[in-house]
Amino acid sequence: MVPELMKLYLNYLENLSKKQNFIKLILLSRDWIPLNMPNAVQKTFVESKIIVLGGATEASIWSNYHEYKGIKKGWKSIPYGKPLTNQQIYVLDKNFEDCPVYCEGNLYIAGRGLAEGYLGDKKLTEEKFFIHPLKQVRLYSTGDLGRYLSSGEIEFLGTEDTQVKIRGNRIELGEIKNTLMKQEGIDDLIVRVNYNKEDKPIEVIAKIGVDISEVDEQYDKYFDGFEAIEENIQRNIDYDCYQYICKQRDIVCLNSMLNTLIDLGVLKILV
Repeated sequence: MVPELMKLYLNYLENLSKKQNFIKLILLSRDWIPLNMPNAVQKTFVESKIIVLGGATEASIWSNYHEYKGIKKGWKSIPYGKPLTNQQIYVLDKNFEDCPVYCEGNLYIAGRGLAEGYLGDKKLTEEKFFIHPLKQVRLYSTGDLGRYLSSGEIEFLGTEDTQVKIRGNRIELGEIKNTLMKQEGIDDLIVRVNYNKEDKPIEVIAKIGVDISEVDEQYDKYFDGFEAIEENIQRNIDYDCYQYICKQRDIVCLNSMLNTLIDLGVLKILV
């Protein structure tokens, strides 16, 4: 189950005010699993084992797993984990050599789960699937970034598509979202990039929201909540990495089939 759907399910069960013991195994699947998600699941499903999974469609959907046993200091997200049986994951540099522990590299998948290629697209198949020059194994280039941890597991660091460079600083949007989601009072958020007229990235903003079932006409309490969130972020976020300030307070309703997101305001992220 993806985190977004699990969150909706947890909100539903919370209204029942009852612990759930009928599920013994829960699978959470997504590149980025927020740090607070497994703990929230465990509070409701008190006897369940939680397994975090990741991978790519081109490698039979799932290629790696991490068994959740708590949060370790310094984690920015739940680790990608270790390869599943009959699959391998490599973190390689630009010369296709293994990266040292804690050094960022590109993620490649190998093993019996690899697809033959893209139907009717020989060029893309040749770009994404190839034989490693030294290991002599067939690899799939995920386009993702990661690094080895000392535990032997792999940490997902984002994708090439979600990384932007602003004033010389390389910013990973998923990392910003996971960092903010750890802060008290934030139910959901959207992180995006603002571009100038030359289509160059100039700033990152995070739209902070809260899930509610009915929209209250008295918006003042939402503004008060936003101020509390802002103060909490300023206390807890590492200013060596990013700075967060209140930019504007436009109320925006984002409707979907599943829920309503009430925007408390916008945080401009100075980098």
